[in-house]
Amino acid sequence: MGVKMSAGMGKRIVLLVVPPVDELDLVGPVEVFGTANRLLRGGRTPYAIEVVTTARDRRVDGECGLSLLAHRHYQDVGGRADSVLVICGVGARTMRDRALFDWLRRVATITCRLGSVCVGAFLLAEAGILDGRRATAHWRYARELADRYPRVTVDPRPTWVQDGKIYTSAGISAGIDLALAWVEEDFGAAAALKVARELVLFLRRPGGQDQVSVSLETQASHTKTMHELQVWTDGSWSRPTRVSRTWRTRPASGASTSCDGLSLEPWVRHRFNIGVTFRLRPRDLACHRRRSAVRWSAPDEKSRGPHASQRPRTAS
Repeated sequence: MGVKMSAGMGKRIVLLVVPPVDELDLVGPVEVFGTANRLLRGGRTPYAIEVVTTARDRRVDGECGLSLLAHRHYQDVGGRADSVLVICGVGARTMRDRALFDWLRRVATITCRLGSVCVGAFLLAEAGILDGRRATAHWRYARELADRYPRVTVDPRPTWVQDGKIYTSAGISAGIDLALAWVEEDFGAAAALKVARELVLFLRRPGGQDQVSVSLETQASHTKTMHELQVWTDGSWSRPTRVSRTWRTRPASGASTSCDGLSLEPWVRHRFNIGVTFRLRPRDLACHRRRSAVRWSAPDEKSRGPHASQRPRTAS
């Protein structure tokens, strides 16, 4: 049972689901492509979305209790898909289905993009598709992936990884990031941003973004006020910053390559009702978000202090 593509349909996206799955692994990417269809219509629907499964009854059970019905069994898929995304639950890590692996290897030779969400990378690795490639998976299972498949270069840090036409991503919400990256490849950055805004995403993460969020780590010990300040910093740090707004609180004898010792302007301290002793550290949100080193000129005796005239320069 194949899919007949009409003239009004765009790129064909096939999502292969091996149940049971974490619902967001599947629903997240589907929502991205479906939202693109609603927002980016320009004479034809951008994506033809097709959900297929290894379950003969086409039932896709979710690990949180949600059940969905796929369009068809994966062996009934006809024709060529532009992109295939493999989605499975953690139990599929030990799956040994020769027919499925043969299907994946065949798909890998004809599709433009083949990707995985979470532990879907285990299926690609078992099929030999990741041999000699760089890949990622959910951080909890990255070590296992590396140990079981030594021919795969496993990087546990990125949200998603591209190696040629093969894409792997971390679990759960990272599938949304990967789907947005595909929208950007197909229709440009402005289109992907439009979709992200429609989905009310707080942050659209690039592939190189760490899986372990510095924001979450710092929020674990912060009060509500500190969390509000952190959100404000995240939205304000990318704006032009003058030394009159953030300055070094202690004299420096030489140039510094970190943000250690930065203090906040008094009105910020007043707004968020925090003490003068609050200091930004390199591992805090602002420095982590910038990703580029900030060089500070060594102040002389006259310019030390909160009204120093030195301006930060972004390292080239």
